[in-house]
Amino acid sequence: LGLFYYELERYEDASSFLRRAVSLANGSFGNARYYLGLTYSKLKNKDAAIVQFEKLVVDNPDNTLASNVLENLKAGKDPLFGLNVPATSAPLPDTGGATKPVLP
Repeated sequence: LGLFYYELERYEDASSFLRRAVSLANGSFGNARYYLGLTYSKLKNKDAAIVQFEKLVVDNPDNTLASNVLENLKAGKDPLFGLNVPATSAPLPDTGGATKPVLP
């Protein structure tokens, strides 16, 4: 639902569902965290967006997309500035950095 609301540009709703998804996965749902960070950016909450992408980079150190988005945010640019990525996709491995699936 979070991604659905993100696509509809209903960012407050997206934020709520994406926060819940990250919480249910004990923080290891990388794709939900990715879109939560993008959602925070859309909501003009740069600091919260940076926090999400910093966690993604720690969990996914080899993911250049997460690193590039974090650099853009820290530089005050749009998170996807200069990046050739679809607006909605699963940019991270399904485990989001977790070494094994995490169930509630």
